[in-house]
Amino acid sequence: MNIWRWVLDIRRTLRDNGHARLAELIDELPSLAVDDEHARVDALVPEALALARAAREPWLEVFVRHWALQSQVLHRYEARERLAEAVSLLDFANRPETQGCPQSVCVTQDLAVCYACTDGPGYVQERLDVAAQTLARIDPSWPCFECISSEYASALQDDERHEEMLEWLQGQTDRAVAAGVAKPSRYVLKRASSLMALGRNDEAWALLEHHEAEPGGGTNREVDTELIRARVLHAIGRHAEARRTLPTFDRIAHTPSFYEDYVFAVESLVEAEQLPNDADLGARLRQLFERAEHNGAWFLAGQIATVGARLALARGAWWLAGVCVRDVDRIAERLRKPERLHALLQGERQTIEQGPPEPPALPDSVEEVGDALPDEPDTALEMLRAARLRWPSALTLVVMQSRALSSCGLEPMAEGNLREFIAQNPDDELAVLELARVLVRAKRHDALCEWVETAMQGEGLRNQALWLMSASHWRRDEYDPAAMYLEELLDRDPEADVPRARLAMIERRRGRHAEALAHLDRLVSTAEPGNHDWDRMTEAAALGKWETVRESAKRLEIELPDVDDPTTPIDLSMGQCRVRIVEDDGAEHDYYAYRRSPVTARVYQVTRPGKVEHYDDLVVFDAAPVNPRPSGEPRDDDDDDDRESTLPIYPAVAVLERGGYRTWSLDGTHPGDAAWEALEDGLKALGGIVLIQNDEEYQHEDPDGGEQTLPGVYAVSCVPDSVDVTTLHETLTRLTVDWPHPLVWPDLAEALPEGKIRDQALERVEQVTERYQL
Repeated sequence: MNIWRWVLDIRRTLRDNGHARLAELIDELPSLAVDDEHARVDALVPEALALARAAREPWLEVFVRHWALQSQVLHRYEARERLAEAVSLLDFANRPETQGCPQSVCVTQDLAVCYACTDGPGYVQERLDVAAQTLARIDPSWPCFECISSEYASALQDDERHEEMLEWLQGQTDRAVAAGVAKPSRYVLKRASSLMALGRNDEAWALLEHHEAEPGGGTNREVDTELIRARVLHAIGRHAEARRTLPTFDRIAHTPSFYEDYVFAVESLVEAEQLPNDADLGARLRQLFERAEHNGAWFLAGQIATVGARLALARGAWWLAGVCVRDVDRIAERLRKPERLHALLQGERQTIEQGPPEPPALPDSVEEVGDALPDEPDTALEMLRAARLRWPSALTLVVMQSRALSSCGLEPMAEGNLREFIAQNPDDELAVLELARVLVRAKRHDALCEWVETAMQGEGLRNQALWLMSASHWRRDEYDPAAMYLEELLDRDPEADVPRARLAMIERRRGRHAEALAHLDRLVSTAEPGNHDWDRMTEAAALGKWETVRESAKRLEIELPDVDDPTTPIDLSMGQCRVRIVEDDGAEHDYYAYRRSPVTARVYQVTRPGKVEHYDDLVVFDAAPVNPRPSGEPRDDDDDDDRESTLPIYPAVAVLERGGYRTWSLDGTHPGDAAWEALEDGLKALGGIVLIQNDEEYQHEDPDGGEQTLPGVYAVSCVPDSVDVTTLHETLTRLTVDWPHPLVWPDLAEALPEGKIRDQALERVEQVTERYQL
């Protein structure tokens, strides 16, 4: 049973029967789920379900609901919210009208993952039972064999039966080979994790050293691979490489399935002095903990809390370490095997509960406390707590404590302290203002609105109220009300530069570049050269005002060639970078590009088929990178990985010129270098390029040659939109007609106009895919 062949067939049937949108959605959902584009999954699932039900296609309802759960549970760990849906879908998938659906087997994984996310060690036996029952009724050649086998292996890992897991996975690989699977899964990441748990780190690295994430796993599998690679690199003593390999916090923050490996990798790198153990790290771990706890991923939340406690203790943040211990105890009450969680703290618990060897030494007066505080907010909490016990009514201490708590990700505690103080001192405007700031940082917009309405209507707090209301709307991407509050604030105080700079950024987000430039012109007229000039260059470039770009570049002492006409566009070779482009549907992707001016770049990276193609687009970007390199950290230009991983990523603001390309997939057997070069030349004549995507492991069994294998090739062809799809199809047919083994272009075949040519092309794709097991 080939699930994806069924999907290909049903997509074709849907299009032929007038359900083109449904066909498009079932094509998109799996890719979105594995690429961690979960907001788009949530947006598309209701539409896909409604269309599947309207088309009276219960098999497709199983498919859509399964991929929704894959996103919600397998990746986002929304165990508490989705358990009922997983049970409901399992029931639905076992009805007479849906039992034959190829995806019906996969829904057992959704239920098993729900239990695993909630309390992996506590539900080991249930997970083993459901996986074993499912494996007993499927064939090793089915794609779901790998998924269900992985779930069984995960349960063994959660039970710390690593030797048994390694032996069992080898048996599953052997079963797949015996069933005729050409490329059985080697379960590399799971095996590497267990080998590391057993202390067999060199063996783990032998598996990972040349391992590349499977393309079918999407972005999610790439990040998983980087996380395990980072952990193994640390385990074999290559700490600097491990730090460079570790994904950034932004890449993992929205996908809780990454959290476990991330937090343990971070803890190891802190111990190796590759990452700073500071309050910022503690706040990031707090964010992950709260997301896991909110989702009902109890054991994961407990794991994060134990790491948070150990790291807080190591940096002397005793009070925060105690908070983490109390979190562990609260979470443990929900677990079937709380001892597993408690064991992770071992001796640290007693040390933390005993507290610091000596209480913090307080200065003689409240006024001296601020100067005596440690630099890090979480270690400052020790002294602030003691100071508040000594001077309980001192407002400055309340404010300092609330800010320290907020910096540590503990906004609810900060809010509680402030509300308690304000209840006793209702006329204290500084406390009122500080509470509003805490509500903004905590993203409690409705509570802020209520607080501003009831406590901040006086003239003395009006400007601050306008600023904070705007800031709250800004955080919610609600740009119109954010701008409205700032405009009122500027009417009251036209010289307020910070609100004017924020309004310029809002105008940029609203696509009102002329208005943004007007604000920045005013700011630059009175400011020293600096960030306002960079923003001004961005807005000016978006408007084609190159003379303004040159003016700010000169202020910043950026040397540009002299030109007779300053309005001439700047087009120079200024090195490589990456640009982050946000699509119309909100999806974000990073692309390699060549920088052509201080604030423009031309994309040279080709995307995947079915995605919006940006190859050769010229974009204007915000020159503040989203991945700034830590201050003082040098880049090793002799290290390709370091050089590539540290390329700045700039957020694209606008597209100045569209490249006008579209990408199509090519799949089949490699014909040899000469024939492939002829294909490249033929597509180059149309203005296109061809890029091979596979490695040497991609091979096919020769359907005419017994045990002989053939070198596979999976490539993408990026061709100008101006090339008609029929012309491209005819060109590819002509260039490959004499090849000993066929090449197919599935998505191009589907894009052909209705008629005989399209029908023949689709039939050929189906036959070749089946015969060569592409």
